[in-house]
Amino acid sequence: MQKSFYINKGVLRKLEKISAQKKISLNAYVNNVLTREVDLNILCRSVYPSTVIENGLLKALLDRNEDVFLSYAREWSAKIFRDAMTLGASRDLTTFRRYVRAYCDYGMWADYEEQMDPNKDVIILSHTLGRAWSRFMYEYFYHGLREIIGEDFPPEDVFVIIESALVITLPPPTLKRYRRT
Repeated sequence: MQKSFYINKGVLRKLEKISAQKKISLNAYVNNVLTREVDLNILCRSVYPSTVIENGLLKALLDRNEDVFLSYAREWSAKIFRDAMTLGASRDLTTFRRYVRAYCDYGMWADYEEQMDPNKDVIILSHTLGRAWSRFMYEYFYHGLREIIGEDFPPEDVFVIIESALVITLPPPTLKRYRRT
């Protein structure tokens, strides 16, 4: 279906600049932005409102209460991803990638980088909050991925925790093996 929208000239110039930097079409970029808004931001604002916390404070809280953060990640991530699925998102790795990207872009959890080849996709979530934050993201995204894909996936070696990053290795989106029906 096609619709026409009027976009403020200043906003349009910014969208064009960002899409050029990302080397994707303006149309694809605008669709990505709108998809993230509809799929994640509305859910986050209405069901799971959040607050931005300065990195120094977050690191201090993590250092003192790492077990509390890890417990929260284990307990809540599957529920949050399950709720997202009720909005109609498909249960596949493409949805998982999109949600991880949204947490990084909008939640500012980490810098997101993807390296793709025919056999695997490697997602690198870089940050400056230390190993505790890498462990938190591992627990959160591991349990979220299990909710999306199913109990038999993912094997734990999909995730690698390092001091300043979480590395996630997935099959490429074209591989249909890890789709939940």
